[in-house]
Amino acid sequence: IGPEIPEIPEARVQPSLAPTFISTKAEPLLTLPWYLFFPIILATSLISILGTASLISAVKEVPKDWKVRGVLKEGWSKYWPFFWVSLLTGLVIGLGFLLFILPGIIFVIWLAFSVYTVICEDKKGFKALSRSRELVKGHWWATAKRIFALMIITFPLSLGAQSIPYLGQFAYMILFTPFSIIYSYLIYQNLKEIKD
Repeated sequence: IGPEIPEIPEARVQPSLAPTFISTKAEPLLTLPWYLFFPIILATSLISILGTASLISAVKEVPKDWKVRGVLKEGWSKYWPFFWVSLLTGLVIGLGFLLFILPGIIFVIWLAFSVYTVICEDKKGFKALSRSRELVKGHWWATAKRIFALMIITFPLSLGAQSIPYLGQFAYMILFTPFSIIYSYLIYQNLKEIKD
């Protein structure tokens, strides 16, 4: 009776695909339980501080004969003073930037060599910060130009390294951390010769 009404196909909802620019994978570290996350962070910090202290010790010994075991031993013996001075330096610089941008920049230059005085002059605590400021005093602009030149070189490379997860960051750390330490040590040594 009357024209036949065609059947309407059953509607099916297809799951939408996530846009390609949204990462659907969490960072491996963030997926770890807290009892593994914190030990990994502590181990990474330990290796980073020990490595930096040992590299400065190695650079200090050039052109003398030095051995890996020797510089690692010195780096380890200065670990806690190095850690404490690094923390103090970061806090003072951070406070400077909280007050205003300009004090932060001034403190960055003044305290650039605090950790070098720990390794090379056996300074500790606020004495290391004071010694760094003393070395830079009267040569702030000359020091600033050289430090900012290093930043101009390394900052774009650091951004590029971050675009290649893990491998890029590892390559940057291996190649440019020693370069930065040697460059900064040469400035420190030059200031030390002028002052002493």
